Amino acid sequence: MGDNFHNAIRIHHALATPANDYTKKQYVFRLQTADQAEYLFQTSDSKELQSWIDTINFVCASFSAPPLEAAVGSQKKFQRPLLPCSHTKLSLREQLRDHEERVMRLENELDEHRKAPPERGAKSLIVQNYKEKEAYLTFELRRYSTYVNVLKANVSRFPEPGGGICVLENSIGEMEDEASGVSFLEGNVGPIVPPPIPERKSPPVNRYSYRQAIYNRDMLNGEAEID
Repeated sequence: MGDNFHNAIRIHHALATPANDYTKKQYVFRLQTADQAEYLFQTSDSKELQSWIDTINFVCASFSAPPLEAAVGSQKKFQRPLLPCSHTKLSLREQLRDHEERVMRLENELDEHRKAPPERGAKSLIVQNYKEKEAYLTFELRRYSTYVNVLKANVSRFPEPGGGICVLENSIGEMEDEASGVSFLEGNVGPIVPPPIPERKSPPVNRYSYRQAIYNRDMLNGEAEID
């Protein structure tokens, strides 16, 4: 699958979270992508579940480029900002500062938005736009808050100037404590060990893409399922 990207899932600006509301199977996480699609993946146990969530969110937080301004139209309709799939040009620490500033702006914008709800009897389009914008701001605040937390937990592991382009190889291959050989992410109970990387048949490269980051491994040891 690593050589065939036709069915690849683009994870720029994505968010991985435990699917606690999904009760059909155990150890399932939800991946919400920039195009508002949702995927459910099943893992083998809680440790592997958290490992995939942390690794995916770290990749997304490290590589996602800043959003672009939303399109402008003649209609008074809420427009979502454009989320580019290109790599960020910011270093890891610059990326963290940008995420922190974005969290503050989102908090203020959501607060202002909730202070001005539509009047009773307002047109359905106005109400729909209000709800859509509130849902968008709530999700974006959650996403960027997650990005901030995961970068804060790992930024000290990478020297300046690490840059956003070179950090991914280290984040997957060398995210471990020097003494124990495992990594610990802030807010988690117990060690978080990223899934293993299969042996390469070709010489390693210094740059990874979003696709390579996820598919250059043994796909949850062959046990991942998409529901």
